[in-house]
Amino acid sequence: VIVIDKQYKRDYIQYYADAILTDSNFVAKGQQAETLQKLRERIYQNRHALFMEFTRADKNNDGHIHESDWIEGMTKILALKIHWPTMCDYLATKDSQGDICYTEFLDRYQIPVDKEMKTAWESKVIHRIIAKIISNSQSLKDAFKSYDQNGDGIVSFEEFTGVLKKYDLGLSGEQIYDLMRSIDRDNNGNIDYKEFSSRFRADFSKSSIKAEDESWIRDALVKIAKLIATEDKKLKEAFETFDVNKDGSVSYVEFSKALKKLGFGYEKTQRYKLAGYIDVNSSGLITFDEFKNAFKFYGLQDVDQQLSAHFLQQVLKTIYEHRVHLRRAFRKVDLEESGKVNILEFKTALMAMNDLLSTPLSDLQIKKIHHVVAKDHDGKINYDEFLNSLNVIDITKL
Repeated sequence: VIVIDKQYKRDYIQYYADAILTDSNFVAKGQQAETLQKLRERIYQNRHALFMEFTRADKNNDGHIHESDWIEGMTKILALKIHWPTMCDYLATKDSQGDICYTEFLDRYQIPVDKEMKTAWESKVIHRIIAKIISNSQSLKDAFKSYDQNGDGIVSFEEFTGVLKKYDLGLSGEQIYDLMRSIDRDNNGNIDYKEFSSRFRADFSKSSIKAEDESWIRDALVKIAKLIATEDKKLKEAFETFDVNKDGSVSYVEFSKALKKLGFGYEKTQRYKLAGYIDVNSSGLITFDEFKNAFKFYGLQDVDQQLSAHFLQQVLKTIYEHRVHLRRAFRKVDLEESGKVNILEFKTALMAMNDLLSTPLSDLQIKKIHHVVAKDHDGKINYDEFLNSLNVIDITKL
């Protein structure tokens, strides 16, 4: 059993101390790169707390705050004696009014993840969360109202958090933040009905389908999607082909005839059932948005990949913050001193780190981390290489 001494729980904070300067002359001292990197790391580690602080200062609910509010929030949350007006020019982007889009600011600083890791990190937990959300309401409007506690037409972070905590999903505050950020497509720090509907309407539509129909409908949509392609441009062309009378929507008759012309051997009743499934608002007509959402894997693929990436960043952040402890734990389980660990040793080390966390990593998360970072054919991980690869970067500089 590996035990990490709790007296070291926050010793990583000292990692920053020598690099953070207390005045505005850091440029002249030739320490720009080092100082900015330390600040990026601190911002990344406190992005959830910063978001909460910035949303309180966002009086217009538009995702923007004035530079003075940014400075006040950075001073309060990061607790560093720094000349923030100078740092603002290096860390954030101001518009012509001197305001900062704080959602874009917080999204700038991430641990880079390669394409292979993004693909491998599956979002099973996301589907469980969504299933819980939609199971508590009869309709989209009812669901939205349950979140919009004060009835002002938007869901704030506090409202979103309050409702989700009642569902007892086991999510940390930062995971709820990531979930909300994936829905907030216009980056204004709130969720309006259009965003909420866009994210969950397909889920509600699926939940109304009988169990015996769900399997073949899913298979049918995948087959049709493969034939007509899933890029927006090609989907638009396909929609226009289905829309024979060019009125901007596809009737059930047009949809049925188009499928038959494409060679799909479904019965007429099945073709109409598919049309009804795609027609989320049951208007009798299929709009382009409904068409696009259905054939982009129910409109979930792009959003779930984004949310999955957010959750992966949260897991990497946890590992990054405790990398000193993990390196020590890895060396203890690496009895052969080979510099590599297998899945069992990897799990043992991360489970030891879990003792320090308020929201521990799950067994599934640990297995997924191992799967996406194991480069060798024998399934072993070079732990020094893995830990050294975790660096916070400014993605706007890529």
